[in-house]
Formats: sequence, C-alpha cells, structure tokens
Amino acid sequence: MALNSTRKSLQGWTSSPNSRGTFDILWPCLATIFLSTWSALCLNVPEPFDTKWTHFKRKIWTTFISAMGPEFLVGTALGEWESAHFSVARFKELRQDNKWTLKHAFFADMGGYMLQTSDDVKFFLNAKHIIWLLEHGAISTAQFEERILLDSKTIDDRNKSDIFTRVFAVSQALWFCVNIIARGAQGLAVTTLEVTTVGIIVDKEDAHARTRPHSRTPLEFASREVWSFSLSYHYLMNILKAIRPQLWQRKMEKSFGRRSDTDVLPVTGAAFVTGWLSTAAFISTYFIAWNFHFPTPIERLLWRLTSGMLVAMLLVGPFYFNMLYGERGIKRMQEKVRKYRKALEDAGPPGEKSKWKDRLVYKLRSFAMKIMNNSPGNDPSLDVSLFFVFVAVPSLATYALLRAYVWVEDLIACRALPADAYKTVNWSAFIPHFG
Repeated sequence: MALNSTRKSLQGWTSSPNSRGTFDILWPCLATIFLSTWSALCLNVPEPFDTKWTHFKRKIWTTFISAMGPEFLVGTALGEWESAHFSVARFKELRQDNKWTLKHAFFADMGGYMLQTSDDVKFFLNAKHIIWLLEHGAISTAQFEERILLDSKTIDDRNKSDIFTRVFAVSQALWFCVNIIARGAQGLAVTTLEVTTVGIIVDKEDAHARTRPHSRTPLEFASREVWSFSLSYHYLMNILKAIRPQLWQRKMEKSFGRRSDTDVLPVTGAAFVTGWLSTAAFISTYFIAWNFHFPTPIERLLWRLTSGMLVAMLLVGPFYFNMLYGERGIKRMQEKVRKYRKALEDAGPPGEKSKWKDRLVYKLRSFAMKIMNNSPGNDPSLDVSLFFVFVAVPSLATYALLRAYVWVEDLIACRALPADAYKTVNWSAFIPHFG
C-alpha cells in the first residue's frame, strides 16, 4: 500500500489478464506463506495406529498455527535445539565419547525410539529417557550401542525429508522478497499482506536454522518439562476441545506417549534471547505499514494500535512470565495446587446436616480446583494457580487475537487498494544502460 492520501484513486477487486490483479497479490502471498511453513515442519514420529490421514491433518493444523504465529515454529525449533545440545553434552559425560550426536538427539526427541518392557508395555523414548535408563543400569552399554546408537545413514533413511519442496520454498521466498524490494525501489504500492508475508519468511528461515503415576509414559518423571508458554497453550487448547461440537470429537486410542507436535519444549538462556530477537524482527515488519493507505481511518488506527500492543507485550510478557514462572516458580505453584487438592480431598464433602455456608464453600473450592486444571484426566503436570489462569492465559489469548486481527486486515484491505498496487515492476529499469 502507498502512503495515505485522499487523492489516491482506489480499486476494489481487479481482474488480471492484462496487469497485476487482486488474485496476483493474494496467490503469491498465500502460496509463499504455506510453502515456507509447510517445508519448515518436521513432525514427530506418528503413533503405530495412526493413519496417513491423521498425519496429514496434524501437519495441516501445525501449519495453520505456525502461519498464525510464526514465533511458535521458531520456539519449537529452539526448544528442540536446546534439548538436543543438552543430551549430547550429557551423553559425553556419561560415556566419555562423541558417538551420540545431534542427529541422534533430534531423532530421539521426535520419537525415533520405542521401548517394549517385559510385560509388553510399549512407549516412545526421548533422549532424556535414554539418559535415565543408562544412568540407572536399566539398559546395558551393549544394548545401547546395538539398538539405540544407530549409524548416521540408518537415521537418514528413517527420517527422509522432501528436499525438493524445501528448495522450491526457499526459491519462492527469495523471489518474493526480491519482488517486494523492487516495488519499493520503484515507488509502487505494497500491501499489508505482502508485508506480513515478508515477516513470516524472516521467521521461518530462523526456524530452518534451529514407575509412578504418569499421563504419557512410565518414564515421564525423567523428562516431562513444562514452562509458562506450554501451560498457557495447553489450557487454551483444552478450553477449545471442551467446547467443540460433539460431532467433531472422536474416540482416542491409548497413546504410546507420543509428544504432540504443538508441545513446545522449554526455551531458556541464549535460545530464549534468540527467539525473542526473531519475534521482535517479525513484529517490527508491521511498522513498515504504519503510514500505508488503509480503506478507512479506523482500520489504520487499529493496525497501529495492534502493532503497538504486540510490541508492548513482547517487551514485557516473555521476561515477566519467565521471571515469575521459571522452573522454580512453576514447581512452587504446582506444589501449592497439589496441597490444596489433597486438603480438599482429605476434608471430603460436607454432610447433609452441615451448614449451607460450609456446602457453598466446598462447592466453590471444588470449582476452583477444576479451573486450576482443565486437562483430560487432570494431568498433574498441567496444574496452574488461579492467578496464572486469569493473567497468563488471557495474555496469550490476547496475543493470539491481535495476530488474528492482522490476518483479517491483510485480507479485507484488498477491497480498496491504491491503483499503483496493481502496477507491475519494470524490471528493465534495473538493467544498466551504456552510451
């Protein structure tokens, strides 16, 4: 879009036989976003009973979430990178060699290994599970080297990726960026959708570069890690699952402990800073459109407010919640919730002859406990405090709504674009002329 001007002639839907039309704006943007996101995804190993249709639906859903929030994919990549580096360092300490590589670590964390116990219990192993088994002598060195320490070629054969798709996606992204730069150099209008697409390309390229009660597996205690983002995300997803139509719900098979593709591993230290900078780079692209033309002054104001709120949330939110709900903070919070739950269970419901106030208090406390854990089966690792529910969860929801608004505005703004948004780049103008 061009700078705002009341003298600019506006056009609605424009056909494209003889010039750049509306479809020529929408299609390259949406195709580039889809390809950049789809090619960057590498889903975890499916459950043994999963069908190709199930795997395809998972990838579509993960692609949708990654397109809505590119920082989600960056966070996933950084969390897995941090986990992989930790396991490589830990194996080096345990074995005094460098045979366990990053390739083994990534393969393990995506569900490349499965353990079958003597009583025929099967579940996926990740790198930290394997470390625990080695440390406690549950598997011998010979078993580790024979069945787990696979050679590089074997892993590559089991983890093939579509190289052609990735090369094509990168080529498309580069061409798209060159085209946008050329339009800017010639003073031609650029739409907010194209600006958003450039931001997503930047974020996706960063992602390319990086026996006790249990809810998933018997070795969950050795590796289950939660942090503020995953707690908020799972809480919101559980709300959506609870309110979705019964028709959409299906009976779930018993899981072998597969880690969800939307389960982001903790991101700390340098990886956290890298993710923050990457997100900042993406959100900053919204300010390119600060003085662009919008169909109405209200839409321009909403765009500016949205951009400002996203920056404010980025500046405050991650550091505040990382400080308040770091590893120790979450542990303290969940210990308190479990104490409250045990006290409520020990007290039991009041009898029929008890005072109405006592019955009311018990119902309110029971309701509060349901609010503090809305997961199916009351997974204890997803316990949260009421403060977390009413502050952290709404913060993530607000951030998601702001990002959704950007998408909505990107699309509805196409109803009234400046006329020069439909002009094509004059590539011959970039060719040097001599004489």
